[in-house]
Amino acid sequence: MKVQIDLVYQTGIILYTKNDILDDSVISIGSSIMANSDGRHDKNIKGLWYCTDTDDELGDGCIACSLCYSEAPDFFREDDDGYAYVIKQPETEEEIQSCQEQLDGCPVDSIGNNSE
Repeated sequence: MKVQIDLVYQTGIILYTKNDILDDSVISIGSSIMANSDGRHDKNIKGLWYCTDTDDELGDGCIACSLCYSEAPDFFREDDDGYAYVIKQPETEEEIQSCQEQLDGCPVDSIGNNSE
């Protein structure tokens, strides 16, 4: 049985939704893109974790979806225009997990953890 696949385009990569089925097989493909550490939001606190600015030159900037600062307000905050930035670097395993969940859930890959 073949089922139509709905495509979601994100930063130039085709991602499949969790319900995509082709020939009775579930396809699960996630994004492996890391945020552009050169496009960091100016308000990020210094450290490994960061959000990219909406004007990121690679087009991977925050879209103000509110996911990260709604789900992890101890680490992410919104600026006056609704764009996210990091206010506190995670220290414990639990804190890192909370931030990792936001990174994994970011719809435009604008959260990174590979910067100093």
